Parts: sequence; structure tokens; C-alpha cells
Amino acid sequence: NAPMALEAGYLIQGAVFDLQTNRLVGGSLEAGPYDEPWRTTLFADVDRQSRDALLAATGAYHIAAWHFPRFLGQRYLNRYLWENFNGQPLADPLQVDTNGAAADFYLTPISYIRGVVTGDGSPLSNVMVEASMGWDRVDFNTTGPDGSYELGVLAGTNYTVLARPSSESFWMYQYYSNKYYMEEANRVATSTNSPAENINFSLLLGGR
Repeated sequence: NAPMALEAGYLIQGAVFDLQTNRLVGGSLEAGPYDEPWRTTLFADVDRQSRDALLAATGAYHIAAWHFPRFLGQRYLNRYLWENFNGQPLADPLQVDTNGAAADFYLTPISYIRGVVTGDGSPLSNVMVEASMGWDRVDFNTTGPDGSYELGVLAGTNYTVLARPSSESFWMYQYYSNKYYMEEANRVATSTNSPAENINFSLLLGGR
């Protein structure tokens, strides 16, 4: 059998903090080739000292800190997933050379928008609900069998929330507060200690 040549690996090291530089634990780092923004090839859990380390070959990578309780996931360098929805880069490249690379994260507290979508008094499942800041869509999710949904958003911000049924459905889309134009919809305010609850929708049937 021919010998197999192994590629050398170099450490991506850093730590994860909140905005007050307190160290965070309980989450993970994920990374992948920068030219394949939705492909993840490297994983690491963050240890009790908030340290992280990934072993990577030389090259450019996208890297993200995810799944930290009460904090919004973030891509390097200080980028959020919704920025890509609006045409901006998914992440800044992290260049790994023979000296490795350093990547620290400073995460923002998360808040939530929660509610239920119904139609004719019954819960509606698989309705897309999305929260936006202006034209920037921040998070989206589909309703469960009981019509409920949850969106993870930045705290301290006002959002427009839209319930968008499937195009195969006869239910009409609706902005929160029974409006059909974004400019008229009531904004939903969020804070770190007080999620926006009961942001409910009662959809109407429309014709085709």
C-alpha cells in the first residue's frame, strides 16, 4: 500500500466573551472553507475557561460562535446571519497560516419574540413568521403543530413581524397588529429581560 501524506494542522485559538468581557461557556465554534460559506468542516466545544481551539490547514475560513445560552450566535468578525440574507458577506475571512490564527468573539444578549398563528380560530402549522428591522430580515421560523413560533433577535430593538403562509394556502399574509402593509404595522419592542410575548396572528382566508 502507498503511504498516505497527511496535511499539517495549525491552531485557531481564542475565547468567547459577552459585551462586558465576561467569559462565556456552554457553546461551540464551527468553521469551514471561506469559499463554501454554508459548509462546516471544523467543530469545537468551548471549555469551562471559555477557551476554544480548532485544528485547521492553512487557508481562509469562515468561523462562528453558536449555541451560547442567552446570547445571539455570531460569525467572525461581528457579523450576524441575517446580513447575508440582505446581500452582505456571510463572514469575514479568517486567514490561517503556519502560525495558526486568533479569533475572539464578543456576543450580544438574545431576546425573543413569541406567539401563535391561527386561522378561523384553529392553530396553523408551517406558517413562516419573520422579524425585520426595516428591510433587514433578522430571524424567521415556521409555526409548529400548535401554531406557536419563537424568533431569536437582538435585544433593545423594535421589529416588524410578518406571518407568511405557504403560497399553496388560501390564508392571507399579515403583519402584526392586523395590518397588510409594513408601513402601517405596529412595531414589536424587545429587551434582554422581557421577551415580546403573545405576538399573535389571526389570519383571514383570501381568494385566488
